[in-house]
Amino acid sequence: MKSLITILLVTVFLASKNAAAGEVQTLTSTNFQEALNDPANGIWLLKFYAPWCSHCKKLAPVLDKMAPQVAGQLAIGKIDCTTEKNICEEHSVRGYPTLKIYRDGDFFDYSGKRDEKAIMEFAQKMNRPAVELVHSRNDIFTRIEDEDGTDEDTKVVFVLFDAELAHQEGSDALDKYLISQSSTATQVFSQAARKLQDKAHFALLDPSVSSKVLQETFGNEFSGTSVLAKIETDAEVAPVFYTGELNTMDVMDFVKGNNVGLVAELESNNFRSVVNMGKLVVVGVADLKGEKATDSTQAFKTSISNYAKNGPRRDEYRFAVMDGMKWTNFLKQFDISKKNLPQIFVLDAPNRKYYQNSTYTEVDALLEAIARNDIEMQVQDSSKQDGPMEKVFDFIAKHIVKAMIVMLVFIVGMIVWLLNDDEDEIRYQEMLQAQRELRAHQLKQQQQQAKQKEGKAD
Repeated sequence: MKSLITILLVTVFLASKNAAAGEVQTLTSTNFQEALNDPANGIWLLKFYAPWCSHCKKLAPVLDKMAPQVAGQLAIGKIDCTTEKNICEEHSVRGYPTLKIYRDGDFFDYSGKRDEKAIMEFAQKMNRPAVELVHSRNDIFTRIEDEDGTDEDTKVVFVLFDAELAHQEGSDALDKYLISQSSTATQVFSQAARKLQDKAHFALLDPSVSSKVLQETFGNEFSGTSVLAKIETDAEVAPVFYTGELNTMDVMDFVKGNNVGLVAELESNNFRSVVNMGKLVVVGVADLKGEKATDSTQAFKTSISNYAKNGPRRDEYRFAVMDGMKWTNFLKQFDISKKNLPQIFVLDAPNRKYYQNSTYTEVDALLEAIARNDIEMQVQDSSKQDGPMEKVFDFIAKHIVKAMIVMLVFIVGMIVWLLNDDEDEIRYQEMLQAQRELRAHQLKQQQQQAKQKEGKAD
């Protein structure tokens, strides 16, 4: 009888654990640390929120739907910052919702998109090996292409060839990978890869490959010894070799400082990292994917890529392209309109300054003009960006007759258009709105506290 009761209790316990794993778990000061330490859940996606936050409410059903789909791969938890202030303060939560990842004792910001597809891909990637064992340059990018799921033209991979492994016993590829854990270089590389798995791609080149494969992967500069390098899809882009000390922190710094292509496409998920890498950024703006994405657009991108590879001032700058049709509102502060694409400007993001002159549409001409001091640096003017109401008024001003006849239909249409605007623009506006809501809520609380004090004084 006792054994039967024990079995029933264990069954109930396991069922409750599985049920919890298949739903968004409410975390408080009493269960927060216990939940994170649970070996059944190695990776957590944590949502820090406030009940009054409208954008938190929009995100809630997405996470509720994803929780059972990613159970066993990714646990999802939510923390109410109005009741769990200590937890939120400890993790420097400044706006709602804030998403963070917990893994191996470390917390870091979730920087991906907040839709079902992106969260699923994130969960799958974080449950694969942080380091892929590969056998050729082509094998590297084939694997990344199969696993990544993005439509980016340029892929960046950090590849280690560890010459010490060639002297280890074992001929099978999997055995070599397991044996490699005894190599200092590979241990350091694996540790860095695990900590940055959500942000970068890592590969270990089979130590038994031929000298031809080594040359194809690392180029003519390869010396035949152990090497760690960043390589790109474009074989004409020279690898960037790591020359620092063999420790995890330095390798991580190398990865963070080089985890963009020679010419990156600026998006919301990489903008901050690209523009804060210590150099001014040359940004080519064109219609990259729309109707105007013609042969001339490709020629424009190629000219930027060629300069980034061989231009006389290439070492002074980072290089990027931006979709001028997608980021129309953002680009207005640099005096760039979708009507006059392609255009080019140089961005100093940390200081909110830039160089731009519409007469210079070629990268070499613009950079030489800057070097001669023919162009003055300007200050970004964010007031040039239009909010939703400015868009409406601008349309009405240009179509006054139609607006008077079909005003109601027009307004409804504009609302639908705004709600379906580019996701990155919406996320930017949501962030601002969330900050406003937070400030308004704080002011309301302060006013209530002041009234309570006045009441007590009376």
